[in-house]
Amino acid sequence: MITLSRFCTLNSAALNNMLPRTQDVIRYINNNSISFGPRKYFEIDLLKRPGLSEAAFRYAKSHVELHGPNIREWIEDDSHLDRLYDDSVQYINSLSGRKSSVQKMTPVDRKSVWYESKNIVEFLDIQCSSNDECEYLFRPLLPGCGVVGPSEADIEIGLTLWELKSLSHGFTSYALRQLVCYATLNHMSNNNSYTHIGLCNP
Repeated sequence: MITLSRFCTLNSAALNNMLPRTQDVIRYINNNSISFGPRKYFEIDLLKRPGLSEAAFRYAKSHVELHGPNIREWIEDDSHLDRLYDDSVQYINSLSGRKSSVQKMTPVDRKSVWYESKNIVEFLDIQCSSNDECEYLFRPLLPGCGVVGPSEADIEIGLTLWELKSLSHGFTSYALRQLVCYATLNHMSNNNSYTHIGLCNP
């Protein structure tokens, strides 16, 4: 997580050619990340990963809407998972303009969805544990600016905008640039609500 004021300082340094390279910043972020514990990796089809991650996000969102950001209430309800995955693939296809068919989920795919979804709920639980009146919003809509249309971010928790990236490796500069673009859109809309930005790999 980085404060926006610190990012502006870094940006100013960049204009004067005094900023470390992007890869150095990403290396710093990856080396100073908070971990949930030993990471599990699932052998899944890379073409299915976006749909599975979206299904995990949607399941976590519905869980939090029913039980609040409380990991102790975690349950794995398999009854609607296939439909949730189908809807997620359709959503991903609509964003990318592709028309790939929905492949049936394997048992390993299901485990990866539960694992990622549970980590999202646990992440939200940790962020809200020190605040009884924790305010959060899934998929906050950020207004467009100029030729850039409106965008949906992942999670807003208090004054921090979080981007979730399901990765089998560390964060890349792409993830950081996407998050900074979101924060810039928010700032340019004169909606200065965020003081921090953060990346999470569930």
